[in-house]
Amino acid sequence: MVRSSASAAILAALGASLTFAVCDEHAPPMDGGGPGSDATPDDAGDAPPELELQTGEPGRWVPFEDGDEVLLQRGCQGSQHVYVSARVRGAAEGPVRLSLTVRRLRDGEVVSLPFELRLPFEARPEGGWRQETGLTPVVPVPADVLDEEVSIEGRVTDEAGRSGEAVRRARVVWGPDACG
Repeated sequence: MVRSSASAAILAALGASLTFAVCDEHAPPMDGGGPGSDATPDDAGDAPPELELQTGEPGRWVPFEDGDEVLLQRGCQGSQHVYVSARVRGAAEGPVRLSLTVRRLRDGEVVSLPFELRLPFEARPEGGWRQETGLTPVVPVPADVLDEEVSIEGRVTDEAGRSGEAVRRARVVWGPDACG
């Protein structure tokens, strides 16, 4: 096939203009991000979700500092638990899988039963956080944790498969019965 020099020039100009249009560093991102966009980091799927752990029975978010006391309370079904409240930010929309573990620090022993739930996490107006309160990792043997330093360890995994973790340190003491 023989091309005329005019056809070759037209094709070269067309190719160059397409290259500049696709590679223009000032063009808005194709995902809709950029100034004035409604796109969020959640849409990008790059950053892991943030997780924050505190204490608090259902409906209450009770902040504590690492090393503070948390209460071991008898529950209505006869076991003991530590109330944990959790916030997540930056997770994909939809339910989030949360696992919680209570670990004794002096020897690294896990002293709670497995706790893993898929939860909706309620939206909070402040800072894009979603929160669940009154979560109850069960500690079957009170002597394993009473007057001991523990770590409360959490891990969230969102619907996009991204995970975030948080760890809090606390000293466990007896609290009032949760049922009454």
